[in-house]
Amino acid sequence: MNSYISALFKEKSTLFGVTASQTGMQIDISCHNLNFSNFWGGEWKSCWILDYETKKLNGTINVHIHFFEMGNIQFNLQKEFKNVAVKGVDAKSIVEALRKEETDVSLPATYLASSTKRAWKKCILKSQRRCSKECADRQQCFALNSNGLGLV
Repeated sequence: MNSYISALFKEKSTLFGVTASQTGMQIDISCHNLNFSNFWGGEWKSCWILDYETKKLNGTINVHIHFFEMGNIQFNLQKEFKNVAVKGVDAKSIVEALRKEETDVSLPATYLASSTKRAWKKCILKSQRRCSKECADRQQCFALNSNGLGLV
């Protein structure tokens, strides 16, 4: 887990815990990343439960990104995973499954959050004042579901 965390998350921003029982294992990952000089902060929380018998992972990922440079833009994502196959119950197999599922969520979430921020900033700059209700009404909200990105 240490190599997985250090490869995918910013240094000194992430904690993880692994709790094992006779029937399974729970893996929790929590990352808090703040960048006040660039007016943003982010949080990643994931919880995974592995069933030794079925070799399946079930889990949830929660992502919260907050931009506050010229207003208040927040991006929230929650994604649930059911019956993710794991090759074995060894550390390498578990980390491989986690890496695939979490990377599939983090890349679109990062792109979507940054594109939402750009659209909001463009709207603000165009009006040269805080975003008006009319401009804010034109914003589109996105969600990440099991089929990929979609409009809400």
